[in-house]
Amino acid sequence: MVIKQKYILLILLVIIISTTSLSVLAVTPNLELTPPTQSVGIGNQATVNILVEDVTNLRGASITLNFDASKLQYNSSADGGFVPGAFLPAPTVDNINGSVTLDLASLSSYASGTGTIMTVVLERIATGDTNITFGATELRDKDNIDITHTKGIGCLLTSLIGDFYPDCVVNFEDLMIFAMAYGSTPSDVNWNLLCDIYPDGKIEFEDLMIFAMHYGEECDSCTLPSPPTLSDPGTTLPSPATYTVEWSEVTEATSYILQEATSPDFSGAISYPLTGTSKGFSHTVTTSTTYYYRSAAINDCGQSGWSNVEDIVIVPDSGNKVFLESGGTLNGTSINPSNPTLTVNSGESITGTLKVQAIYSGPSGNVVPFGYTPSWGAHSSSYITVISDLPVGTSPYDVLINLNVPTTPGTYYLIFASNCEMNLGWTMSQTNWTTGTMSWDDDNDIADLTESKLQDSISTGYLYLDMLVGSTYSKSNYGIAYVKINVGTDKPTVTTQAATNLLTTSVTTNGTIVSDGGSNITERGFEYGLTQTPTWSVKETGTDLGTGSFSKTISSLNQDTTYLVKAYAINIEGKSTNDDWQEFHTKPDNIIITNEATFTCDGQQPVTSDCSITLSF
Repeated sequence: MVIKQKYILLILLVIIISTTSLSVLAVTPNLELTPPTQSVGIGNQATVNILVEDVTNLRGASITLNFDASKLQYNSSADGGFVPGAFLPAPTVDNINGSVTLDLASLSSYASGTGTIMTVVLERIATGDTNITFGATELRDKDNIDITHTKGIGCLLTSLIGDFYPDCVVNFEDLMIFAMAYGSTPSDVNWNLLCDIYPDGKIEFEDLMIFAMHYGEECDSCTLPSPPTLSDPGTTLPSPATYTVEWSEVTEATSYILQEATSPDFSGAISYPLTGTSKGFSHTVTTSTTYYYRSAAINDCGQSGWSNVEDIVIVPDSGNKVFLESGGTLNGTSINPSNPTLTVNSGESITGTLKVQAIYSGPSGNVVPFGYTPSWGAHSSSYITVISDLPVGTSPYDVLINLNVPTTPGTYYLIFASNCEMNLGWTMSQTNWTTGTMSWDDDNDIADLTESKLQDSISTGYLYLDMLVGSTYSKSNYGIAYVKINVGTDKPTVTTQAATNLLTTSVTTNGTIVSDGGSNITERGFEYGLTQTPTWSVKETGTDLGTGSFSKTISSLNQDTTYLVKAYAINIEGKSTNDDWQEFHTKPDNIIITNEATFTCDGQQPVTSDCSITLSF
């Protein structure tokens, strides 16, 4: 019996030892960020260590950290030295939403135990406590197998040591928070990570001394600048391109920073610090791609948040440009190339000659038709070919114009265009000839271009437009110039005639609407007063009051008083601009003598010639 009991005890002892050994071997690796708390002022940098604890055969790691992008910005990262032979590719950085993903792998070995995998440097750009936390994390062992692990809560960056109740002053509120956590460790219910100022996993005398040294301190009185507003640098330009990126002035700013990237998340962005209060940055690029820009304002307190994002597309230059030249006339009116506008009445004709310069600098083997189209009428049949194939170089043309304008008042355009296509129809329909059929009336014809788009061509001579190629669209360079045609959009022409039927308190005023400007007169009348700044008016309204003479009676005037009056009329474009004021004088009251009287006038009795008398009452 004794022997059997000994065997039983021995077996139990082996089981206990084995169980104990297994429990020791089952320690789960853990990720932490250290130090857990650090104080970092605006403009300074915080170095955060990514620490792994109790890991076995670690060969690779992928770790994402999240942070508040309004307070912190990623600056740099480095190998922590724990994994031998480690290689770190460029991190994936998102300084807009606040994250960075860091990857690491050993090319030759692996590591076990506890150590720093990587370090990350973040720059503080605004005041206030902020946390850095783990996002997605992966650990791989020497055989590329996932390592199950846990991760801590992250770390805290403060801008004022001891300001646990974040109100920018270390005072009684913070003292009470510290007192409640004093003596605790992470396993205690009253543990407070903020109070572990000397980061050693316990809140004790060392932390108290540091807290006492900062008691009563306050944040600097400081206001961060507001983010600027970035202006659109343009839509599409040919390479090489020079353009200016501009932004709004921020009153509190002493300088600015501009970032340029070829990715909308600004990974790999280039920063351009701009000293002083410059609000623009002139830039030349040669690579054909989309460039993204954002800016921020800076003062002694730090950097503002980022502005809105704007982009510009740089594409290869295919060499099509069209310009209006000086000397062209339509309907006897000189057309200004920098503001090409003609105003006509509805139903009239447009006749004249425009001087146009067409430039083609592409390969000589291409067919480049050039011509023009009105924006009114059937798009598929209204265009006119000037030349079916432009030669290489600069070609001036005197283009004869003879068109009837629409009967409906409005704004229209006469648009010149060139592009590398088989004939002008393909160009005007913005369809590539390989598509097989011209696509008309799809809101993507040259005649559909809007003024906001056309205006860009005045200085450049071209636009990058969507061309239908098969079933998809791609950008193509079109030489573009235009004339804006205002039809029936003149203000009325009005004249004022002399007043009639003058009485003591009323008068008849007279005017003539010489021209309605091509659109209906909806109001006409007279303005009057004691000066040429009118005080009163009389008017009538309607849907179409027409042209010609009109009159209105003005009543309730003062007797024996001089007034000024002017006729006016209003159509869709506004009020007539005539300045032909007419003067009139109301009659005085009649003098009535009720008692018979005899008097002499200059000694005459009876009166036989002109004389003057004075009557007293």
